[in-house]
Amino acid sequence: MKIYKFESDPIILNDIEEIVVHFIKENDIPKALRYKIIVSSLEAITNSIYHGNCCNVQKKVQFGLERRSDRVVVIVEDEGDGFDYAKLPDPTTPDNIENPDGRGVFLMMKLSDYIEFNKKGNRVQLYFNI
Repeated sequence: MKIYKFESDPIILNDIEEIVVHFIKENDIPKALRYKIIVSSLEAITNSIYHGNCCNVQKKVQFGLERRSDRVVVIVEDEGDGFDYAKLPDPTTPDNIENPDGRGVFLMMKLSDYIEFNKKGNRVQLYFNI
């Protein structure tokens, strides 16, 4: 798996998108998965930059992509304190419909086939079945 390290600056999101698009083309990823991988990767990295590392450019975000025979794996890790993903509000309930918290994780959960957080909550692994 190739691992990229970036400063926690939102400007890197354009670079990340280019890396993911290149990966998709290079690995002949099926069309049905392309959008899911791009959006989920960008959501995970955005969360790491803004929530995990609080846009502190001294802190890094690690990002990795790998195609395995039966799936694509995306890993994103930040240097933040982590969070408890189980305590995120459900963004689809009427009380939270205008609350932006939890939308990125909700999208990642809906778009990926499997999502896994480490115990600390500063690393996410996304799996997309091919």
